[in-house]
Amino acid sequence: MKKLFSLLLALGLVFTIAACGRDDDEDDAQDLVDAAIAELDWDTNITRTSDFNLPQTASNGVSYTWMAETGQDYLAVDGSTAVVTRPEAGEDAVTVELTVTASRMDASDSKTFNVTITPVPETDEEILAEAVLDLELSVDLSDVRNNFSVPSSDGDVQITWASSDESVLEVDGNTINVFRDPVEDKTVTLTATLTLNAVTDTKEFVITVPLFEDHPQNRADEAAGDLAIFRTDFVIGDIYLPSEGTYDTTITWSSSHPEYLDGDGSVTRPRGDNVAVDLTATISYTDDDGITGEATREFIAVVISQDKTYTYRTSISPVSDINPHDATLANASDLYSLLGAGLYMGDFDFAEQGRVAGDFRDAENLEYDRFPRLASELPIDVNDNGRVWEIRIREDLNFEDGTHINADTFMFSYMMLLDPLLVNERGSMMYQDLNIEGAEDYFFQDVEAGTHYDDYDILFDTVGVKKVNDYAFRLHLNESFTQWNVLDTLLSAITGPVHPENYEALMNEARDNTQYGTQAAIDQYVSYGPYSVSSWEADQVYVFEKRDDFIWADEYRFDRIRFEVLSEQSQIVNMFQAGNLDVAGVGGQYWEDFEDWPNLRLSPTMATFRWAFNVDDRPDGNTNPMLKYKEFRQAIYHAVDRGEMTSTVTAPSIPQQGLVSPEYVTHYTDVMSYRATPQGLSVFEDRFPDTYGFNPSYAVELFDIAYDQAVADGAINDGDTVWLELSMMDAETNFTTNEWVQEQLEDIFGDRFEFRLNAMTSDALDEIGASGNFDMMFYAWQGVKFDPIFLLGYVYNETLPLMHEIGFNTSEWPVTVTLDGFLAIADERINARLADIQEQIDEVQDAIDALDPSDEDYATDLEDLEASLDSLNELYTDVEDFEIGANGELTLAFGEWFQETQAGGIFYEEYDGLIDDWRAIAAGMEDILLEEQIAIPLFTNVATAAYSERVVFENDFFHPWMEWGGFRYMYLNVADEDLD
Repeated sequence: MKKLFSLLLALGLVFTIAACGRDDDEDDAQDLVDAAIAELDWDTNITRTSDFNLPQTASNGVSYTWMAETGQDYLAVDGSTAVVTRPEAGEDAVTVELTVTASRMDASDSKTFNVTITPVPETDEEILAEAVLDLELSVDLSDVRNNFSVPSSDGDVQITWASSDESVLEVDGNTINVFRDPVEDKTVTLTATLTLNAVTDTKEFVITVPLFEDHPQNRADEAAGDLAIFRTDFVIGDIYLPSEGTYDTTITWSSSHPEYLDGDGSVTRPRGDNVAVDLTATISYTDDDGITGEATREFIAVVISQDKTYTYRTSISPVSDINPHDATLANASDLYSLLGAGLYMGDFDFAEQGRVAGDFRDAENLEYDRFPRLASELPIDVNDNGRVWEIRIREDLNFEDGTHINADTFMFSYMMLLDPLLVNERGSMMYQDLNIEGAEDYFFQDVEAGTHYDDYDILFDTVGVKKVNDYAFRLHLNESFTQWNVLDTLLSAITGPVHPENYEALMNEARDNTQYGTQAAIDQYVSYGPYSVSSWEADQVYVFEKRDDFIWADEYRFDRIRFEVLSEQSQIVNMFQAGNLDVAGVGGQYWEDFEDWPNLRLSPTMATFRWAFNVDDRPDGNTNPMLKYKEFRQAIYHAVDRGEMTSTVTAPSIPQQGLVSPEYVTHYTDVMSYRATPQGLSVFEDRFPDTYGFNPSYAVELFDIAYDQAVADGAINDGDTVWLELSMMDAETNFTTNEWVQEQLEDIFGDRFEFRLNAMTSDALDEIGASGNFDMMFYAWQGVKFDPIFLLGYVYNETLPLMHEIGFNTSEWPVTVTLDGFLAIADERINARLADIQEQIDEVQDAIDALDPSDEDYATDLEDLEASLDSLNELYTDVEDFEIGANGELTLAFGEWFQETQAGGIFYEEYDGLIDDWRAIAAGMEDILLEEQIAIPLFTNVATAAYSERVVFENDFFHPWMEWGGFRYMYLNVADEDLD
């Protein structure tokens, strides 16, 4: 369950890399372009059966742009991936022209490849032929030195292996053992025999194994060449120096300054200046005859002085509240995440691939996993049914003031997070995302202001958060969760602790508000994370100081982070150019000035920026009568030229005519962008996808229909000028974008239409959003990257707390989806779901039967339980009434689709075809939101950040989970004292 959202009220920043700029003249540029095209030495005729990678840059830095010229239904370019959709079995193969253009300055050249997409195989012979075509080895066939693995199957195809020379390549099951000859290189043929039923075929791989004179000196020399150490450019803590190398060689280390960095990797930071330490590795190997070979390898490590400080200088829009229980804005999350931590964390899984932290070689293949952070170990499934999870926390956790953190701290924090008087925005993490027993009843109970939590009708001890001992508690859930789901929900500081004494001391008399985390009481916010608040000058600057007593302090190389409080992009860029910031967002109007910046990173984002509609009557009396007409809203949708917008005022960005950006993947086990799937593309079939929905003549036709109907209904007078008011944060980037659209819309619709811009502060925007005093607001959500169904079902659902659009009963809208995979297991799944609901019904009925009529709370308890029973009986009837059509068609309400794909739902547990079914469900849900036009999607910004030369990223590859790695994998190569 991926449920952490951030609300973006202005264009956000994420990061990626571009090639460094050069001052090439035109001839040099053309030479580079020609070389880049020549570097693509693929055959011009290619056969493909699955997605394949498209290089984005040549070795000389020239950029490639890819385009499928024909047959886009079968091959779509999605960033660096060519997404293949195969013809159905029995259909003909399709050949698509795939063109790459290399460009540099004004020079460019192109090359076209004919890509044949073969149909889905049908016969055993076709399936086997495809398996032969796809079979490859993961080694460089021209230089194989070490043992490697080979596959034993490909689906139903079985694969066996044979070597032409077992003395060099020995087949040992799935492993090929390599024995290097001491005299000469050896060439061996490795033959794969593929079998499917009675059909057999073979494929040969010619492999060269270089000689290896089995002498201790050769072993030492090769081991020295293989040796690498990492994270040595900025050393503030102990580093890993390996004691063993390739071929079981022994490695010893000597240091030019052992007082600062000794041969064991222990560090004592110097005073005064930084110290460059020469590390010498001596690699040795002694054979059974006592003959020793020895080689050396030298490295340099820079040990950072205790007297040097490194302040990362960035900017942020104004923040008034960083209480993780209630703050929902992305900028607040950026701050409280540095002052706290989650129980678990996501990180590169270096150990899984036998690497040490910081080894970013072949970074694109680095795996990702979740690890304990505040917790001492991974969650424990107590009953092996996924409904009770024990969380064990570390025993060495403290707030910055020394207050110890234990299970009681978490119990208090979760009680406050769910408090029914505080009504914290993030309380849904407990009652919705984790679906903890009793949490929803506790959160939504009626409580009189000023009542202490010990006197509530429903006490916190009824909630399924139970202390086990001083360093463990259990979460009792209403439904089964996987460990991954539990980890996913406990990654954020939202589910970390708050300081009990200060949180309580800052509570008002009514107990419906605490000043904890607010700007007014920022000096009483107590950190337990890597940084603490050093100074806070409202609307000017926030300075965070590194906590040296933080458990993982050595992971953070910034001594301070200085946030200049700025809302205008022009201010940020000016400060960056003056050398006073280390990073600036340089999209939009600044893109052309910075696209060749040497330390530039571009990042795809999840956020689709949109205008959210309000079709209800406004409490302030300024209701726009036109918004009630769907055709009027649709007219606006088709009047926006997203292609032109994203190439000009919002560049670099991606035009979006849907609510789900290309960064979303349907399921965390999937590998394809939802937006590039046939299901994702089908949403736009009747919405002019060639122009991203832009069709001004159709827009005017829809406008006229709505206008005439409004006149007929008496909502307006014929000849009236109708309007649409956009409320947005008062930020320069918002004005740049929306003034451009204002001119375009007023030109298309003429004198009968006026587009109004209403700019305000974020607090004022929150207020009108909550009160419903707006026509249309500029918003974006980001989060839940691997679950677009959750994004759609949660934030566009009027029954849940995060929907910005007002006046739409989305949860009740019927959505028909064809489920190809589910059809085969429908009866089994429905019966299992009914059995689960019946079990819950029985539990509630038992609780009713157990009530004591003489108890003073009997009437209230009986009413609550009967309400639960009614809901469960209604749910049972709904599920019982599921009617699966002969081809897998199923119609459910929008909210039901959302519910049934979450934990405990019919479509939650994996089955064959689940991913395609989830894609179809997401498409069905997105389609009805667009049909009713609850919002106008505009673009997905490609966040663009220019960094100062002092900023160093350890990772140069954009990772789908970790992006660029964050502050833990960055450092500054120039100290504050050494800045000009």
